Amino acid sequence: MNLQKSAILLAQNRQSRCWLWRLVAIAGTVTGCPGGWHHWLGGVVGCAPLLALGWDRPWPEQLRHALWVWIPVCGLVFVPDLGRVRVLTAADIVGGMVVAPLLPLLLVGMTMLCWQVAGRFPVGLRPWLVASLWTGVDGLAGSLWLPLPLHWGALIYDWPLGVQVADLGGIWLVTWLLLLLNGALSLVGRLDWRQWLGVLLPLTLALGYGQGRQQDIPRQMAASPSFRVAAPQIVAWFDDDGSWAYRQRQHEQIHRLSRVGIQRGADLLVWPEGALRSPILKTWLQTEVIDPLLLLLPPEGGLLTGASEPASPTTFINAALLFNAQGWLQDRSGKQWLFPYFESSRFIPDPGGYRPLAGGSRLGPLGVLICLESVLPAPSRALVQGGAESLVVISDDSWFGNSRWPLLHASLSVFRAVENRRSVVFVNNTGGNLIVDPSGTIQAQGSLFMPETIVGQVYRFRTGTLASRWGDWWVGVCWLVSAFALWRCRCQQL
Repeated sequence: MNLQKSAILLAQNRQSRCWLWRLVAIAGTVTGCPGGWHHWLGGVVGCAPLLALGWDRPWPEQLRHALWVWIPVCGLVFVPDLGRVRVLTAADIVGGMVVAPLLPLLLVGMTMLCWQVAGRFPVGLRPWLVASLWTGVDGLAGSLWLPLPLHWGALIYDWPLGVQVADLGGIWLVTWLLLLLNGALSLVGRLDWRQWLGVLLPLTLALGYGQGRQQDIPRQMAASPSFRVAAPQIVAWFDDDGSWAYRQRQHEQIHRLSRVGIQRGADLLVWPEGALRSPILKTWLQTEVIDPLLLLLPPEGGLLTGASEPASPTTFINAALLFNAQGWLQDRSGKQWLFPYFESSRFIPDPGGYRPLAGGSRLGPLGVLICLESVLPAPSRALVQGGAESLVVISDDSWFGNSRWPLLHASLSVFRAVENRRSVVFVNNTGGNLIVDPSGTIQAQGSLFMPETIVGQVYRFRTGTLASRWGDWWVGVCWLVSAFALWRCRCQQL
C-alpha cells in the first residue's frame, strides 16, 4: 500500500512539474514576440524550455508537450482581435479559420522533428541538428513562398549587432544561430566545456562580424546620395463606414499628416497599401486629394501610394503609384505575389514583374514591396538585382486588428534591409511604421494605431551582398545536414 501511494505521489509530482514546465515554455515563446525589450530574451532562451521538456521522452508524450505549448502561443500571438475588425467578410473569416490551425501544426511538426531526429544522436551534436532541422523547415516554407513570419531570428530584429550576419545568409543564418544557442541551453548540465566552446564559437564570430559591419556601413552611408522620406500613419479603414463624411475625414487626416512631413523636409511621401481604398488614376481622388499635396513638394520630390487600379472592366491590380511634384504619374508597379484565396479572388498579378520604379535623379530607383511580399526574402532580392537602390514596403494590416501581426510584419523589414544593404521604409495602415538604415538600425518607428508622421533619411546603395546574390544558400546547407541526419536515423532503424 505504501509503495502504491508513493507511486501515485511520484506520478502526481511529475505531472505537476510537466505543467509548470509547459507554462515556462509558453511564457518563453510568447515573450519572444516583437514589441518590448523582453523579445531579445525570448529569442535567446525562449525555445530552450520547450526543447528541454521533450528530450528522451516517448513520442506521444513529446506530441502532448508540443501541442500544449504551441496552440496557446499561436492563440496569443497570431489570432486577431475580431472585435476591432469590421471589414472582414464571412468568407474571409471562414478562410482564416481554415488557415489558422496550420500555424501551430507547423510549429509542432518542427519541434517534433527536432526531438525525434536530433534525439537519436549524441548530446553534443543535438544543438547543431536542432538549428539545422528547424531552419531547414522554416526555409522550406520560405522557398515555397508561404508568408509565415515564424522565423526565430526575427525576435532580435532591433538588435543591430546581432543581425548583421543576415547579409551573408539572410534571416535564416540568424535563425540558425539562435536555435543553436537555444538547443544548447536546453541541454544545460549535459554538455561538457568543449561542446559549449563549439557552440559559442560561431556565436562569437557572428558578433565580431556584426561589430565590424556596424563600423563600416555608417561610413558608406555618409558617402552615399540620400533623400528625406515621410511616412504618415493614417490609421484608416478599420470599420465598414462607407459614408462620404467618413471618407472626407480620412482625406483630411492624410493631408494633415502629409503636410507635417513636407514641413519637416520630406522629398518623398509614402502612403500605405489601400490608402484611399479606391482606384486613383484619372479620378477625382487624383485631382482633389493627390495633386494639392504635390504642389508643396520639392521639385524633384514625389508621392508614393497604394491603389486598386483596374486592369480590365472586371479585374484589378494591387498597385503602387509614384507621382512626381509636377503632378504626373512618374511610374507604377503592381503586386506579383497574391495571397491565395484572400487576394487572388480580388486581384490579378501585375504583368510587369519585379522591377524598381524610376524615381528620378533625387529618389533613384525605388523597389516597392506590397504587403506580404516583404515577408518573403525573394521579392526584395529580385528588386535589388534589378537595380533598386532603396526599398519601400506599403502594407495594410488592418485586417488583423489589435494583434501582434503588424509588429511581426514590420520586424521583417529590418532583415530585408540588412540582407540587401538597402534602406527600407515600412508604411502600414495600422501604424507601426519604420525607417531602417542599410545597417539594420531603426531610424524612426511609429506607434501602433496612433495617427502621426515619422520622418527619416533614405540612403541609396548600389552594392550587393552575398545574400542578395546567392539567395537562400544557407537554407540549402541546412537541408543537406537535415537529409544526412534523416538518412542516419533511417539506417539505425534498419
